[in-house]
Amino acid sequence: MLRNIRFETMAKRLQHTTKAAPLGVDKSIENNLKTETNRLSKTMTKFWENIEMTKNKDKDYVLTMDSKPVRTSMGNHLVIPSNKPLLGMLLMNEWRNLTDSKVKPYDLPITSLVSRCIDMSKSYEALNNKELTDFEKLAKEEEMITKLGCIKREELYPQLLRYLDTDTLVCLSPLHEFEGKLRKEQNEKYLPIIKQLEEYLSQFTPKKDIKIRILDGETDGFRSNNQSKETQDAVVEYLKQLSIWELVILEKCVLSSKSFILGWYLISMHNNTLKNHKHTIQDLVRLSNLEIIYQTERWGEVEDTHDVDQRDIIRKINVCSIAAHTV
Repeated sequence: MLRNIRFETMAKRLQHTTKAAPLGVDKSIENNLKTETNRLSKTMTKFWENIEMTKNKDKDYVLTMDSKPVRTSMGNHLVIPSNKPLLGMLLMNEWRNLTDSKVKPYDLPITSLVSRCIDMSKSYEALNNKELTDFEKLAKEEEMITKLGCIKREELYPQLLRYLDTDTLVCLSPLHEFEGKLRKEQNEKYLPIIKQLEEYLSQFTPKKDIKIRILDGETDGFRSNNQSKETQDAVVEYLKQLSIWELVILEKCVLSSKSFILGWYLISMHNNTLKNHKHTIQDLVRLSNLEIIYQTERWGEVEDTHDVDQRDIIRKINVCSIAAHTV
């Protein structure tokens, strides 16, 4: 029986590794754990009276619903570390501000990100428990594949590296576009940040010299762009030293901005590894869709498309910043 389970699990893992899935996407059709987040995702209707934030014995913040701890889709309590009081307050307000009418899926962006951080962290802890039987370990791995999209954090690294090849900040427009104004702002804003990343990554390679390859629309045309092995190796070493929370927040920011560089910049702003940073979160939002901004200023925006996309990016990057902030 155990041999059959192992065979089926290995077959699913092979399918999982050979067919890449979007980062942070829950591929499950349904989750039958009776948690508050699962119930809300199915009914999309408010079913509680009071939302409060309490503290546990470790001084961490615990979100409670009618005096009971709120749980993630994987059954973990929504607990915010004690060094993130702002995140705890805003998480509570997110739930308190839900109306009695139908709840929209995008009404809980903070909960979604925090839940993934917690579930990823708790799952790794559980998987490393030496007291687990083979059957329990296989069941946990299958749950992680279904709900988190990966078993090991290292599985996220290649997918994140892909974004650096065609990063928003490494793709420069031709000089003639928009009378050169777009390229001028890209040179002024993108290149200094790229240089900062190069200097930062140099600590993770023996050569102490990292160069990010740029895709110049003036001279390179439509060629592909791949970062060197030295750069990729340095990025992987950087990813290894991130906490689970930082890695998940980076993942979310990269997906939202289509930029690994902006994700690194945001994380570095909050963990004090970036000296003399000059950009605000609003600046990062602008840099993430600079070309679209120039296009809409000239040709106008498509109603319910450009404006919605812009607000969605603002919301997602601000949520990442809130989650990354510590005191």
